[in-house]
Amino acid sequence: MTTTTNQSWPLIEFVYKWAAIMTGFDVPEFANESEEADWWEAHEDELANALTKTVAADNQSSGSPANATDFAIHIRLEPEDIAKARVQAAKRGLPYQTFLKMIIHEALRNAEAKQPSTASPSNRS
Repeated sequence: MTTTTNQSWPLIEFVYKWAAIMTGFDVPEFANESEEADWWEAHEDELANALTKTVAADNQSSGSPANATDFAIHIRLEPEDIAKARVQAAKRGLPYQTFLKMIIHEALRNAEAKQPSTASPSNRS
């Protein structure tokens, strides 16, 4: 992978984080953006392979695209929260709805990680 510019990094970062969430890829905490960019670059092939396997397994088991089980929902949010989401999403070069979805994914993953392993039967090996 070539070195990214500051303008393209937010989109690349989002794609990497989305792929990590979709595959259950274990991502460490980073001290700064430079350390994070270096880590993602070093693990790019490994993440791509994991994503390819996840999508293939999902397509094989359901016979349909990976996102066919997505549901559209409506959530009432405070106008101030929406405004903050729009600003933060714009800084990352993302639509605010996509940014909010990413935040929800990350929050659910973090909450699940904090629970005892018996709380989530789908995570047992």
